Amino acid sequence: MALKIAVVKSYLPVCPSPYIVRSSSSDVVEYERLVDLMASGRTTLSKTDILAAMRLYKEEIQRQPAEGRTVKTPTGSFFLSTSGRMGPLDEPFLPGCKENGHGIRLHHRPDRDLERDILGEPREARLAGVAVSV
Repeated sequence: MALKIAVVKSYLPVCPSPYIVRSSSSDVVEYERLVDLMASGRTTLSKTDILAAMRLYKEEIQRQPAEGRTVKTPTGSFFLSTSGRMGPLDEPFLPGCKENGHGIRLHHRPDRDLERDILGEPREARLAGVAVSV
């Protein structure tokens, strides 16, 4: 199936258009199914090999950013970023502190080539008599 698209009325006063576009996935591929699909693809790797490689992948994706590194993968880059306000320069950085908004987040920036390949060329779709580009 394809990406599901709906056109809904916008109730936001700052929105310049009366309608907005929303989307949802047509299905979810759970991790086990993904591994099965990978094992049945063009590979000599078994399901056990793929599970082991994915476990190692996850462990390194956890470890490297925690040590201050950006990790580049075929799907994109994983990195940490910080946020918050500081009063004096010597104020400690305390993630989770509500009064100064200090926080640390893990980000994943998709690889541009992968994103382009997934999105492909824009297509036009028609839903309930309304034409939209996808």
